[in-house]
Amino acid sequence: MRLLLCYKNFSKECNVRHIGLGVTAQYTAKTLTANGIHAQALPIYGGDDLLAFIESQEKTTLPVTHALVMAQWIPTEWLAKLSRRFPYVKFALKCHSNVGFLQAEPPAIKLLREAIDLQTQTTNFFASCNNIRLANILKDMYGQPVKYLPNLYYLHGQEPIHRPRWTGGTIRIGCFGSHRVYKNFSSAIAACIELGFMMRTPVEIWVNRGRHDGDGNVVWRAAQAWTENVPNVTLKELLWANWAEFKRVISSMNLLMQPSYTETFNNVTADGIAEGVPSVVSDTIDWVPKAWVASTDDTKEIAGVARRLLHDPHAAAEGYESLKKYVRDGLPYWRDFVGDEYPVLARGVTLEAQGRIERMHPLGRPHHHHHHY
Repeated sequence: MRLLLCYKNFSKECNVRHIGLGVTAQYTAKTLTANGIHAQALPIYGGDDLLAFIESQEKTTLPVTHALVMAQWIPTEWLAKLSRRFPYVKFALKCHSNVGFLQAEPPAIKLLREAIDLQTQTTNFFASCNNIRLANILKDMYGQPVKYLPNLYYLHGQEPIHRPRWTGGTIRIGCFGSHRVYKNFSSAIAACIELGFMMRTPVEIWVNRGRHDGDGNVVWRAAQAWTENVPNVTLKELLWANWAEFKRVISSMNLLMQPSYTETFNNVTADGIAEGVPSVVSDTIDWVPKAWVASTDDTKEIAGVARRLLHDPHAAAEGYESLKKYVRDGLPYWRDFVGDEYPVLARGVTLEAQGRIERMHPLGRPHHHHHHY
């Protein structure tokens, strides 16, 4: 069994060093591999890249058996072609945006709907998403099951979650992520200003910069408008960097702000947890401790939650336990995806051998007993 997690290779288009879907693919693959499911993250540009890679691996000792496209950008015609060309490979398209966020990307909605239709016409293609609420919503909307395949975050057990909490001085707050209106950075920055005034202390507000990101200009202009000439408030730019550098910057923060209007997971919050930094989030990020949640449209509440987290010595550890539970609960869904409904008889396995396997395992797959996580 060999699972590919395919994400778009933006390097062909522009100089992008930090790609959220690439990070998600890599850490999901690392977590799956640590739990007995051989997976690899694969940057591709289009369906032709994926076809060529699978073909190149067909005669190796470890051919591709599963391929997951981790966003809607490959035309449905290509997905259908791939499923026909490789009937022994199990394909899936994974939606990583919730209903509200997809308002900004109507073409992605079209591709998602086509994927749901395509799975009714093939034995080896499936529509999926990384949020169980979205999976249930889509099933109720279109009458077809959509697989839940959550983002997984690798935790090695030595994360610095017992960092000293803030005890005075400048408060460093990270409002990191792509400049999309739905990320609600305007409320986050306003809450940072209110927090500084409430605490009577200087505040640094850190924001990513340096790449075109949809609504980037208006988001950055709003940040400047809120903070310009405000005493004891400094707006700081962090140029997009590679992930390791980004995590080191996160580790220097006292707090993160992610009060998004719509989310399915949120990598920045998970990165913060891995570095011992709590986040103020909205209720759309539903796997974190309840004490981290504030209303998206109430900056006073966001600032109040921030103040409590700054003084809570247990906040980081509680976030860590929440993330561990989220990953632990998500692994069975991946095991089901890679283990069931093989489209055809595995290559190189005789009918007699296949019969022995099925007699040993009535569901047609080995039972997994990996508990490395």
